[in-house]
Amino acid sequence: MSRKRKKKKSLRNTLINIVATLLIILSLLLIFNAPIRNMIMVWHTNQYQVSKVDKKTIDKNKEVKTSFDFQHVQSLSTEAVINAQWQAQKLPVIGDFDS
Repeated sequence: MSRKRKKKKSLRNTLINIVATLLIILSLLLIFNAPIRNMIMVWHTNQYQVSKVDKKTIDKNKEVKTSFDFQHVQSLSTEAVINAQWQAQKLPVIGDFDS
């Protein structure tokens, strides 16, 4: 009978340890939510960096006449950046077999 109790306690302790570990991981994710989100954003942004730009292209872009309306500028949020990067991946739509 004592073996049965030990097995039951062992199973219970294992289950408690698993739940405690999951709660600790969840709490760490919630505590470090902003840094993790920023790290992911920087990681994805680095994938879009231009690696090879020559001086001629930069000079050509500096000479272009443009206008900029500051009243239509919206503040940048992390969600907007991640959403734009997600949209830029151009993933196929499920069920879109014509492409």
